Amino acid sequence: MRAPRPVLLPFAAWVGVVACSSSDTHAPTDAGGGTDASQGVDAAASDASLDGPTGSDAVALDAATPAKTTLAALLANNTSASGSFVDSYTPAARFSGSATPVSNGDAPASPTATMDLGTGRVSKVPVRSLLYPGATTQVLVETQSWFCTNGVTPIPTGQPADQCGSHVDVGYSTNYAAHVALQVADMTSRGVDGAVIDWEGQSAGDGVTDMPSTSSTAIDTGSLFLFEKAAEASGGAFHFAVIEDEGIKACAAASGCDVTTQILSDIAFLDASFFGSPAYLTSGGRPVLFFFSVDAWVSPYGKTIDWTQVRASAAGNPLFVFENAGGFTHAASDGAYSWVSPTAIGAYPGSDPFGTGAFLPYFYGQATSHGTLLGWGSAYKGFDDAVVNGWGGGERYAGQQCGKTWLDTFAVADGQYSATSQLSGLQLVTWDDYEEGTELETGIDDHLAVTATLQGGSTLAWTVAFDASAPTECAQAASGGFDPGTLVDHYAVYASPASDGQNVTLVDGDVPASARSFDVTGRLPAGDYVLFVYAVAKPFLFDQLSAPVAYAAP
Repeated sequence: MRAPRPVLLPFAAWVGVVACSSSDTHAPTDAGGGTDASQGVDAAASDASLDGPTGSDAVALDAATPAKTTLAALLANNTSASGSFVDSYTPAARFSGSATPVSNGDAPASPTATMDLGTGRVSKVPVRSLLYPGATTQVLVETQSWFCTNGVTPIPTGQPADQCGSHVDVGYSTNYAAHVALQVADMTSRGVDGAVIDWEGQSAGDGVTDMPSTSSTAIDTGSLFLFEKAAEASGGAFHFAVIEDEGIKACAAASGCDVTTQILSDIAFLDASFFGSPAYLTSGGRPVLFFFSVDAWVSPYGKTIDWTQVRASAAGNPLFVFENAGGFTHAASDGAYSWVSPTAIGAYPGSDPFGTGAFLPYFYGQATSHGTLLGWGSAYKGFDDAVVNGWGGGERYAGQQCGKTWLDTFAVADGQYSATSQLSGLQLVTWDDYEEGTELETGIDDHLAVTATLQGGSTLAWTVAFDASAPTECAQAASGGFDPGTLVDHYAVYASPASDGQNVTLVDGDVPASARSFDVTGRLPAGDYVLFVYAVAKPFLFDQLSAPVAYAAP
């Protein structure tokens, strides 16, 4: 629900406007908001379904339009991302990429922190508002959780991308309890039901928590344990699951190491440590375990995983969910999840530049055809791995289109499913893959410019368009008929005494997205003011604020 239309405020109320200092920080205080963290699916006919709370039980903040706030707070960093992240890195030599700093479209968070995760630059409209009416789909977000920081601000961009361990320095360390708690709070504030944590295997044992490390395996294993604790502390509002990734490569490369035995050992570790948690994602009472390309990781070494043996001997009897549409026909499949399908930069745009023309429709078609298996759709903003030069194989790309791609990925799912034919799960790709340009933690820059004017003495009017800094693909989308205003969920109108201009009071917080004007007559006590139009964007996108417009209330 949105904020109700406020009543007329007496002038005395303006005197008591509460100002939020730009030095405010998140609670708990760690890496988020620019603080120091150096310490720091299936169709309705399917028998497959997910246990536990679904979208109808999600805990999320309404699109926050506080009655009294400041201009700085309206555009502050209301995320778990670090305010020191700069999206500019020089690819490490091992990736054979650019010798100068490059960016990949991840939007730096505001350096100004907020005490309120609901108010700020990134829209906290619940993400399920983008799903079809009546959706009970569980929405989980995939997280890498392998990052550390050197604690240097600003992050130096001239150094190779291997700035902390084998990954880029994003301004925080993911293996600290305070930071994981902040991430879960941020995810929950956006209406996300849980997280799928990337895991590189058990070579680091129980990992490292609340202390510095440059080992990505130790960091992400430690983070996994912290996510378990944070999910359990949510009282059932937040779940977690594991996606096993490339850790199996070490065994594949080692002479005499049996990859089937290793996978079984990994699953036994997961069973002993996580599957029994009341917060672990289950279906039909069985834990759900995702796999990311594990067969592809071992095949270059001439080895194969015996999935018949794995299925027969896996501890905890988990359900196996594999990547993309081919996962439905995997020998051990209990389901499949969709990811993202970028195009090599030299061949871009190709025939399906955003994955919404063929890639996602095909996946959902296969999910429907395999209705007895779990099917997890995906939503993403885009993809760009220039920072790591495609991990050495050349940059791959899928354009963001200033948020249009994000909305379009939801639209594909919405066109396939309904209240009577439910999609069980949707995975947001990804929370924090800063190296492949898919991270959602900092929000999605929609590059919207809200231009407001006063007409007829009392009508606040505005236009919405892409700003001058918007990538070319955004203008191309607009020229093709896309209305930038589609990126807005609703508007709010704020006012401040002309003598102030920084402390603002809400005049109306529920102006429809279709509106382009607002009559201020009788809404303010007599006096001189400046008015602002605040565009509350659709989920995960950037909220935007107009320049001030002078108004004299009679």
